[in-house]
Amino acid sequence: MKFSKINRWIPAIFLLGMLLDGQLSSIMESITRGRCFTFSGLLLLMFLLGAKSLNKRYLLILAAVIGFLGDVYFTGIVGLNTFLYPLLTFGMIYWKDVINQNILTQLAGFIVVFTMYQVFLAFLQVLFQLVTINSILFVVSILGPSILFNLLVFIVFIWPLRWIFRMKVKS
Repeated sequence: MKFSKINRWIPAIFLLGMLLDGQLSSIMESITRGRCFTFSGLLLLMFLLGAKSLNKRYLLILAAVIGFLGDVYFTGIVGLNTFLYPLLTFGMIYWKDVINQNILTQLAGFIVVFTMYQVFLAFLQVLFQLVTINSILFVVSILGPSILFNLLVFIVFIWPLRWIFRMKVKS
């Protein structure tokens, strides 16, 4: 597998995205004073754009590693993101030609993937009895505000990320 210079930086870019994701979520929690729990989906946007330009196996391994590191760093519960990131990334790779046609399909795909991530994450947390969730409060206090916030994340980060992933030479 031949890598260009940008490929050597891809893991660091994804790691930075993971850390920025956590910071954006913390900032939004402090802005809303804990009334809403707004989660950033920057890392999912990076996986979405990477699905078009990065090697499939490379991206799936990267998704598992970043998911594991995110689990260890943010929650201490290994498994949720380690499972969800590769699963959703596989779906993004499968649908990459549909999702990555233009910026509007990328936005729609991003919202769908982010919503699936939040719903799957909540389902797994309830399944493993980590939390109890009222579905109406989940939609009003977590999912809705998170989708609105991620529209802003998409607008701010889409062009720099498209530029980064366009620089990659396909292997």
